[in-house]
Amino acid sequence: DATVPAFSSETYPGWLTHWGEKFARPDTSDLKNEMDFLLKTGRSFNLYVIHGGTNFGLTAGANSFSSTQYQPDITSYDYDAPIDEQGRATPKYLMLRRMMMSYTDKVLPEIPAPIPAMEIPSFDMKVSGSIWNNISATKPLRSAQPLPFEAMGQDQGMVLYRTRLIGHKKGKLTITAPHDYALVFLNHQFIDTIWRDGGKWTVDLPASDPSIKDPLLEILVEGMGHINFAQYMIDRKGITERVTLNGMTLMNWEMFMLPIDGNFIQK
Repeated sequence: DATVPAFSSETYPGWLTHWGEKFARPDTSDLKNEMDFLLKTGRSFNLYVIHGGTNFGLTAGANSFSSTQYQPDITSYDYDAPIDEQGRATPKYLMLRRMMMSYTDKVLPEIPAPIPAMEIPSFDMKVSGSIWNNISATKPLRSAQPLPFEAMGQDQGMVLYRTRLIGHKKGKLTITAPHDYALVFLNHQFIDTIWRDGGKWTVDLPASDPSIKDPLLEILVEGMGHINFAQYMIDRKGITERVTLNGMTLMNWEMFMLPIDGNFIQK
C-alpha cells in the first residue's frame, strides 16, 4: 500500500565482528542497491550504524542463537561503518553522500578534516601482578552451590570457584553451564579449559597424589561479552548452575571475586 509510511529501521552499511573472525567488510554493492531503492521509492531509513564505535574496557557484547552457541564481540565496534571508528569519512560514506545529494537541492556542508591519531611508541609488556596473589588478599563468599557473578554483585571480570573433593577424586568433571571461559586447576596445577561455545563442558580430572586426602579443585571463570540480542539476553556470568564429578554434584564452594575493573587494577 503506497499510502502507508514505510521505514527501514536498520539498514546495515556494515557489520560487527566476533572474536576469531576476519574483520567484517560486507559487499558495498548490496548497500548501494538497497539505498537506491529506498531513495527512489521515497522511503524513510536509518543507517545502523553510520558511525563506528568502540566497546571500551570489558563492555563488548555478544550474540547467541541457541542454548550452546556463543559469539563474543571484539573490542572494536568499527562495524565497517561509513564513518569509521576514528571518525573519518570512508569511500562508503562518500558514495552514500553522492546518492543523497542527487535527491536534494540543498548545499551540504564540507566534510570535516580527519581527526589526527596520536602516536604511541612501542613498549614491552611486563608482569605486574598475579591473580593468585590477589586471591590471597580477597575474602571469599561461601555457598552450597556456585553462584553466578551477578548474585555476588559483580557483572564483569573473573571469579575463582574453589571446593574440596571429599567424595569422588577423579573422573569426568562437568560445568553446567560455564559463562564463558573456565580454567580448571587441581591442587594448584592447571588441568584443562572449558569454553562455553559448543556445549562441550566436560574435562578429565586425573587422580591426585594419594597423600592428599581431599584434593583442591579450583575453577577460574572469565565472563566475556553479555548477549545483547534475541532470546538468550538473560546472560548470567560464571558457573550458572552446578559442577558435577562423575555425575555427583559438588558442594560447599568458596568464591573469590576478581572484577578486573579500574579500582581493582589500581590495587
